[in-house]
Amino acid sequence: MKSRSAWWFALPLLFVLVSPSHAFKLEPLSFNGIAWGTDVQGLKDMVLVESQDNDKMYVRVKEEDMMGVAKLDRTSYLFYKNRFCGAVVEFSGKKNFEALKSQLFRRYGIAHRQNEDANVYTWGTPGDDNVNIIFEYEAKSEQGTITYMYIPIAKEKYAAEKKETESSK
Repeated sequence: MKSRSAWWFALPLLFVLVSPSHAFKLEPLSFNGIAWGTDVQGLKDMVLVESQDNDKMYVRVKEEDMMGVAKLDRTSYLFYKNRFCGAVVEFSGKKNFEALKSQLFRRYGIAHRQNEDANVYTWGTPGDDNVNIIFEYEAKSEQGTITYMYIPIAKEKYAAEKKETESSK
């Protein structure tokens, strides 16, 4: 888990730097009832899983393990300076992939497909939207993720890390 979560803490940088994506049909204003930017202190049902500097990863005590008809393995909530900035939903199996893909396309519209040979889809554009979503599925391992990132906080984190890197030169 350490290597995966460390990667997730770097996600804001990816979302700021990446992106041919498609704009949303309906951009999400929250995730699982938590508005973007919400302070973790006000959320009583969160359990800290990992912490690294200003980044924290939580899970919910009584998390819903379904998204529509798809079964989820785990949902992690990402916070930067205690503000909600992202979520990572993990799932397994082709049946769940197909159900989630259908649900995401219905909810958010057509996605950009990064590579025709890979199951990687994105919604949102860093310049125009507040939220980016990356939906990935590895057929060989039958493992996938849906990653949601709130771009204003991701940009803030990127700017702070860039400034820190420049000042340490």
